[in-house]
Amino acid sequence: MHFIAVDAVSDNGKERVYKIESDIEVATLILNKDSLTTTINGFNDTLKYLMSKKFVDDLIVDNYKKNPKQKSFAYGRG
Repeated sequence: MHFIAVDAVSDNGKERVYKIESDIEVATLILNKDSLTTTINGFNDTLKYLMSKKFVDDLIVDNYKKNPKQKSFAYGRG
């Protein structure tokens, strides 16, 4: 179905850690709030078969820039 669900797990002021979930797996993503860069731990199959890393990065960074207080969101048909 190609969906991604994103939930903030922790936030230390400089970095926000998200749990990201796709159709096929769960992983963590760390967003550096200063540089707006991301690091994904896991998600290998999703990035290979369903979505590009650029798409996932852009989705999370753009959502953070639009509403930094939002802690969870979803994209796609799940």
